[in-house]
Amino acid sequence: FMVRKYGLTIDNLLAAEVVTAAGEIVTASEDERADLFWAVRGGGGNAGIVTEFTFRLAPVSQILGGELILPATREVVRGYLDYVTAAPDDLTTIAHLMHAPPAPHVPQELVGQLVFSILVCWSGDLAAGQDAVAPLRALATPLVDALSPMPYPDIYRFTAHQAEPHAAAIRMMFANDFSDAALDAALAAMQAASSPYNLIQFRGLGGAFARVPAGATAFAHRDQRFFFAIIGLWIDPAVEAAPHQAWTAALWEQVRHEGRGVYVNFLEEEGEGRVREAYPPATYARLAEIKQTYDPENLFHFNQNVPPR
Repeated sequence: FMVRKYGLTIDNLLAAEVVTAAGEIVTASEDERADLFWAVRGGGGNAGIVTEFTFRLAPVSQILGGELILPATREVVRGYLDYVTAAPDDLTTIAHLMHAPPAPHVPQELVGQLVFSILVCWSGDLAAGQDAVAPLRALATPLVDALSPMPYPDIYRFTAHQAEPHAAAIRMMFANDFSDAALDAALAAMQAASSPYNLIQFRGLGGAFARVPAGATAFAHRDQRFFFAIIGLWIDPAVEAAPHQAWTAALWEQVRHEGRGVYVNFLEEEGEGRVREAYPPATYARLAEIKQTYDPENLFHFNQNVPPR
């Protein structure tokens, strides 16, 4: 929830203890096995098994956070996209086209309606935070405004339901922009969702996330402005998966041409081509070379696999 302020988790990793394919236990950091340290920061488990992390921590106390629920219209979604990547670094948001869930802060008459939900985390001065979120509140008359000062861990109350067991069919991409046609397709898909739990996620990137050089880690999509995911979600694992997979695939085919790259942790079993989309060519080549050094027999292949060079 603070990626625009402090970057990704891997950007705050100082060292990792790694078990290699040869059974060695080694330390990887900027000063020791720097190539392995580069690879474990975004390489998806291809170079070894990390058994210990050393992180740089950031002091955070009160935030301005919570959920802002707005009408689900193209104009609202467009306004959100136009603002969030240019907002101050202290503002990180995650937004969803979704059906309003039953929650203490959601009026009963709103439950089940298609809405645009924005999860907000402002980690700077609280008074300045009110100014920073004002453009979001101005996108439309809020259906729910549950933004308030809170201790940072309290923001996770708004996502606690996501820890419930569930199944999902996911397609994800990074993008620099979205056409009106793509936003209209997303809205139409949600009107015909295969499950009341389906959602489409938008995240505005930029800030500290974008200031890390693309070649600094095995995660290299630093220049992309948006994170976009289609999530067909169902609760009962005994339910037939096919309708939800078909729903996700249908929208994916309409919008995928507007994206570039994918976050490896959101990949399903989508084939080698999609694994290559997770890494620009130079990054993929370097990861394959490091794989050759540390895992030449491809022992670690139950992952989004990058074979050794």
